[in-house]
Parts: sequence; C-alpha cells; structure tokens
Amino acid sequence: MVFDTLIWEYRKLLASTKVEEKVDFKKVNSLYQSLKGMYFTLPSKEFSVLVTALHKVFKESYQYIEVMGKCLKYLRPEDFLPEVYNDRKADAFGRAYLLCLWKNILKGEPYLNGFWRNNL
Repeated sequence: MVFDTLIWEYRKLLASTKVEEKVDFKKVNSLYQSLKGMYFTLPSKEFSVLVTALHKVFKESYQYIEVMGKCLKYLRPEDFLPEVYNDRKADAFGRAYLLCLWKNILKGEPYLNGFWRNNL
C-alpha cells in the first residue's frame, strides 16, 4: 500500500527532529498530525518501524500515552523478541515500549482519562 511505503520517509523525518538529544516538538507534532487519517497495514514490519520512530521522539514527552497508547495491539510478536546486531543481543523494542508506557502511566500523565478501561 502507498501509505506503508511512506513510513520509511516518516522514519527519516522523525529521526531528523532529534538533534543532540533535543527534540524539535513543533516539527514532530506536525509530522504526527500529518499521519492521522493514513491507513497502514496492521500489524506489519513497516508499522513497527513507524512505532519505533515515534517512541524514540515522544518517550520523554507528556504526549507519550496519547501518541503511543493505542499501538500495543498492532505490534507483531517479533517486536517482543530480542534482536541481534553485530553479534550483540539488544533488548526487544516491545519491552522498551511497555516499560516507557508504564513509566508514563505511573507518573500520572494527563491523557489517561480512563484509557485502559476503554482501549485494551
């Protein structure tokens, strides 16, 4: 699908918004808003790439639950398996995603508003 192909460009654009550990949230929010209304193949490798990119830029944001909260049910089983890069084992993205999601829930982020009762 066309939108699945666009994900790779969004990944590059989202990565470019983070310079020296600072995120340009004006650009990130603009990119995020432009994603709304697009229909992706779910679950898919491409969607997992998009979720990973969004996680990297929003993980320190008060908007994390709003942006990432509904993604859990669309992750693939492979997203929860450890990965190997250059003969080194890396934690699974799914684990990092869940830890960050729970960290934000425990902080009492303002976007909860019954999220868990309504969306899981």
